[in-house]
Amino acid sequence: GNAWEERAAFDKKPKKYHLVKVDAERERSIANLLKPFDVEIEDDIVEQQQPTNKNANKNDAPKYPASKLPVPLQHAIKALTDSTMLTQAMRTAGIDTDAMPLGRLTKEDIEAAKQILADIRKLLHKIHPPATPAAAEEKADEDDEEEENEDEDEENEDEEDEERPKKKKKTAAAPATATGGEKPKELTLDEARVFFEQIAELSNRFYELIPHANYTVESIPPLDNENLLNEKFTMLGNLAEIQTASKILLGAHYRAKELNPLDYCYSAMNIRLNDIEKETDEYKTLMTYIKNTEQGALRGKFITNIYNLQRKGEPERFQKWEDLHNHQLL
Repeated sequence: GNAWEERAAFDKKPKKYHLVKVDAERERSIANLLKPFDVEIEDDIVEQQQPTNKNANKNDAPKYPASKLPVPLQHAIKALTDSTMLTQAMRTAGIDTDAMPLGRLTKEDIEAAKQILADIRKLLHKIHPPATPAAAEEKADEDDEEEENEDEDEENEDEEDEERPKKKKKTAAAPATATGGEKPKELTLDEARVFFEQIAELSNRFYELIPHANYTVESIPPLDNENLLNEKFTMLGNLAEIQTASKILLGAHYRAKELNPLDYCYSAMNIRLNDIEKETDEYKTLMTYIKNTEQGALRGKFITNIYNLQRKGEPERFQKWEDLHNHQLL
């Protein structure tokens, strides 16, 4: 292990705890900033005004500069930039937000975690070499043929009285690897053990980088199958988006004295968001879709606005289908 008095030169040891450096002052500062914006939107102010207090707080200066966005758009951006929603999204993904609060999430950690998953995948492919598409198709054809032969055998058995020997089933050969048609070399027990130990070590490093709420008191499962790896890759993709969103929120707080936070966030998203007019065919069609498919928690909900969102570069990407006659809303 490591002596505590020598922690400045900490050296990570196999199967031992990892030292996590925490900048408490920085995290407190970020935590104070990453709070929902206290932005008053025009129609909210009108609704909150009461006749008895119309002269109250008359001299109070607004907290932020006035927004230049349309009121419906302000509501949408305010909902999308709610930091509590981002934290909840992390919890839903299984992240321990006490060990890794929103402000501590870094792009470098996410990229390092992705590399660990890629390294684990390479080890898994050494243990279980992936089959080529051609080999998988050939195996499926063999299985179908075998099932047909077995069905024929059963029919013949019903017709014949004498007993006849059963047809032997084919043994499954090891799949051909993606690099060629040769069978992969069968691993010895010692070789397989070494690979699984490496997977366990890499799994520990992954959980150190990305703390999971489910395993604070339980044993951590190794990432030893493709389904788990795919699940974690998806989770890291979501975390990367959350980390980008948190940077936008911090920037909005930093510029809050000169620019309304909602306007800053909208500009940083690099999108065009428009409120769809209720009288348009597009709005009516979407409402029909919603009504015909609503179920569960969505049933009976009241739709206040529907928005049209366009990301940068989308018009250019869709232009080659401009002459297509059957455009549909999906």
